[in-house]
Amino acid sequence: MGIPSYFSYLLRKHPYIITALQPADNLYLDSNSIIYDMVSSMDTVNESDLLQKVCEKIDFYLSLVQPKRVFIAFDGIPPMAKMKQQKDRRFKSWIQQTMSNAPMGWNTMQITPGTSFMNALDTKLHAYFKHHASRYESFQLSTSKEAGEGEHKLFAWIRDHPELHQGQKTLVYGLDSDLIILSLHHLQYGEIRLLREAPAFMLQDRELHVLDVPKLAESIREIIGETKLSDYIFMTLFLGNDFMPHFPALNLRTNGFDTLFRTYTSTIQSHEHLFDGEIQWPMVQKFIAALALQEENIILKEYYSRNRFHVDASTEEKRLQNLPMLQREKEHFICPSKKGWQNRYYDSFFTLPKEDICKNYVDMLAWNMQYYTTGCTNWRLYYSHMYPPLLEDLVRHIPTTHSIEPCEERCNERELLMYVLPPLYYKFIPEGTSVKSVMPTLEWSYCRYTWESHVRYVL
Repeated sequence: MGIPSYFSYLLRKHPYIITALQPADNLYLDSNSIIYDMVSSMDTVNESDLLQKVCEKIDFYLSLVQPKRVFIAFDGIPPMAKMKQQKDRRFKSWIQQTMSNAPMGWNTMQITPGTSFMNALDTKLHAYFKHHASRYESFQLSTSKEAGEGEHKLFAWIRDHPELHQGQKTLVYGLDSDLIILSLHHLQYGEIRLLREAPAFMLQDRELHVLDVPKLAESIREIIGETKLSDYIFMTLFLGNDFMPHFPALNLRTNGFDTLFRTYTSTIQSHEHLFDGEIQWPMVQKFIAALALQEENIILKEYYSRNRFHVDASTEEKRLQNLPMLQREKEHFICPSKKGWQNRYYDSFFTLPKEDICKNYVDMLAWNMQYYTTGCTNWRLYYSHMYPPLLEDLVRHIPTTHSIEPCEERCNERELLMYVLPPLYYKFIPEGTSVKSVMPTLEWSYCRYTWESHVRYVL
């Protein structure tokens, strides 16, 4: 997933970064999206056919690129911060399915480590690719039985084996926009480009594209400075990702990046950094303070803009898609044009003190950059709220130094399934597991589409 709408934003701003497929030394596949693609391509899903199609699709990419080295990675048990996002996504899908009464196809909830389907896929992958190792200088296969997100398995391999990447061309396949951020963050290891199908909005028939990450990096450096690429990585966190929500005043769809760039270039000097291997918290505080000065005006502007927005509710499908623009009771209650809106914001979305919320957010800033840079140091930490604190409060709780306490304790497959699956799909949990029922609702204040909503859980 990653930053919402990030790929389409990049294509609008930097259309020249899409290039033709060229030979590559390394082909690394973040493969979970291939399962979803194969499900979508089948009118009726037969599980054995699906397993075969997934393997054949991977084989197609290997034949197309003809690399010297291969890494095929699937998602295993992720850190808790990612589990929270997986749970939200699955519950959201369940709620939207219930609201729309759309016919049920093959249940993609099964694409979760520990289900019988994923166990069968693991077995199939090892059988299908057992003779491939002899065809390549290096051949790695990491299934759902090995912990970690697929994309982070790939980049951990790159970090651990710099000799295989310096002076080499690496092509990474996957649809997650986090791959773009990770690739930008690992260019010191060699040339990295991304291979992916065209998104639906481009209207091509799933044509393959290559995103030239070095070209993108060059464009970013021209905007914010030659040595500032890591600062760009850090700034993307404020736009939201799989682990943290975006700020109401910083939305990629409504010039959020422009606000970040403009504020950065006017606030952070050429010799200063937000991140230079470590987070420079005094500079971060300086940057957030400059953003906080603009926060109320931006939220007010967004509020009036959303009031004027014409929403298409001509069909039930469009009405359900646009619910965040049709039902805005909490936004109207908060009403940034009236005094005290900040207190109403916290009353609407939080039950804990501001200090605790800000500390949790600061923890996640540090956790994110460690995760992107060296891997996961704490498998249990996560952001426990639907919305971020306001910038004007966050700036008062930025530390001068900060570190994340390591925690290697991971969930097992059963715990993962118990946590992320809605009640309707408890059938995918191994027998003998006790579960606690939860009744979720959607919270879509400041969202554009229903699929962007947050999930509120009631035990």
